[in-house]
Amino acid sequence: MTTARPSPLVSRVLVTWLELTVVGLAGAFLGTTVGGLGAFVVYLATTLVSVGVLLYNVDALVTTRLADGGRDAATTTRADAADSEAIGEESVDEL
Repeated sequence: MTTARPSPLVSRVLVTWLELTVVGLAGAFLGTTVGGLGAFVVYLATTLVSVGVLLYNVDALVTTRLADGGRDAATTTRADAADSEAIGEESVDEL
């Protein structure tokens, strides 16, 4: 019998939100300080870093999901296991 790990979704969403907030505030502060054409460059850099933060965190979630065999261990139910056995699939624990 294995214990189910909690889903990393909630913690990853909070980390992503925090990272985006920090990047946005730093970009806003730096853009306001620089002003003019420099502010526009800071705006573009902030946008680029924000997209990088989102892609990194989505990649971390997908990697975790694939490592779990494509299923979220916290939401796997007995009905899912029964369905798998009914169609002849081996359970992840048997592998």
